[in-house]
Order: sequence, then C-alpha cells, then structure tokens
Amino acid sequence: FLTPVMGVTMRILSYGLMIAATGLYVLTATVEPGIQQPQPKSVVSTVTSHLTHSAKKKLRICRTCNVVQKPRMHHCRVCNVCVKDFDHHCPWTGNCIGHRNYRFFYLFTLVASAGSG
Repeated sequence: FLTPVMGVTMRILSYGLMIAATGLYVLTATVEPGIQQPQPKSVVSTVTSHLTHSAKKKLRICRTCNVVQKPRMHHCRVCNVCVKDFDHHCPWTGNCIGHRNYRFFYLFTLVASAGSG
C-alpha cells in the first residue's frame, strides 16, 4: 500500500521522467547530427592527387556527397548526407543519429525505458 506521501512522490517522479523524455526527444530530433558538407569535385581531386597509390586505396570517398570520409563517417540513404559517427537513421525522430545528437538519443532511450517500467 502506498502512503499519501509516497503517492505524491511517485506522481512527481513520473511527471519529471515524462518531461525529461519529451525534452530529450526534441533535442534528438532537432540537433544537427554532424553532417559533413559536400565538397566540389575539384577539392576532392586535389586531395587525392597528392596521395600515393596505397594511401588512395585506404581513402574512402562518398560518391554522392564528394566527401573524403573519415572513420565511422557514413552516408545516410534517407537524408542523402554524410554523417560523422553515423549510428543509424531513426524513423521516429526523422533524423540521423550521429556525433552531435547521440548523447541525447542515448539519454532519451534510457529515460523513456525508466519511465515505462
């Protein structure tokens, strides 16, 4: 049995978790995930012209964005951009999960799962 004080405490805690989850969801959906801006073909060709053959093999270039991809950078087929530290494209937020919004996504899933239990 819950005492009246415990009932109020649980209600305040559940409202707090709901507000935190909503705020983290908004941050996840609106913060830019770390999009690498497309480069002109001339910039990419200049960079690759100064490399050795073995270095060119290790170099990854996105054919769609014309970006030299760093490790963990991948092209999102849904958004049609290259994202640094790309994790996935989340259909519920309508945004990629990447370098700049990963912590908000992680905290959102943590808070939402704590509030649902």
